[in-house]
Amino acid sequence: MKCYVPKCNDKIQTKGLCSKHYDRFRNHSSFEKRSSKGNRNVNWKGGIAEYPNHYLMKKNRLIILLQNPKCEICGKLATEIHHKDFTKINRKLSNLQAVCHKCNSRLSSKFYKRYGLNLEEITKKFGYSIFYWWKHQDKLSFLLTK
Repeated sequence: MKCYVPKCNDKIQTKGLCSKHYDRFRNHSSFEKRSSKGNRNVNWKGGIAEYPNHYLMKKNRLIILLQNPKCEICGKLATEIHHKDFTKINRKLSNLQAVCHKCNSRLSSKFYKRYGLNLEEITKKFGYSIFYWWKHQDKLSFLLTK
């Protein structure tokens, strides 16, 4: 059989392509795995950190985790840092809080940011299920603004 690339008469070696075209596609950036490191990664931003002063944030993160090895909410092992004011800009130690992954996910949810309650607390307060409140967020904003 012939290679799938138009005007190529070479024999198929792998995945419908001749060896020449297969090597080209394999080396093409869109063909690479997502787990590639550095500038071969699809999320590469030119080596620019997300924070303006990334090293200060790393230092503060280590300080907080060394001072508080336990989650400030549930008491489990703290692995992440939460910004109390929900911004990445404010890197003061007073704004950072050591939390576990589960608590950080809850605190970072859009429901907690809007209403001060996560979905589990909303279901306990008003009943129904988490899926109900996810679909009916407009009713939730009316109930919580009373």
